[in-house]
Amino acid sequence: AIEAGFVRLVTCDETLIDKTLGEALETEQLDAANVASAGGIPDRVMFFSGMVGGEIMQLVDLFNGLNIPPSIFACAVPNNWDGKVRDLVCEIADDHRIMMEREANGETVGAETVNN
Repeated sequence: AIEAGFVRLVTCDETLIDKTLGEALETEQLDAANVASAGGIPDRVMFFSGMVGGEIMQLVDLFNGLNIPPSIFACAVPNNWDGKVRDLVCEIADDHRIMMEREANGETVGAETVNN
């Protein structure tokens, strides 16, 4: 089980959607669960930062087991830290859709198939 103090949640609202991922993730919110998400974003994308693989997989498994809309998961890395959240969400959601279409068509799905 994951302890409540282990994960800090930031909800991307209208004030964060056009900031960099780094700025958004460094934002302190008193109660992120009660912050309204930015509108106009069709997919739920969750960015993880400061965790190792096993911790990330625990959270992915946890979220996938909840009765919430499906999510797309990504990690904050140096290459996307300075990217605008809106742009990153759109890019990741597009990559995810392509990957799901390829999987549905029986094509090989892996890192080498995305963005080709």
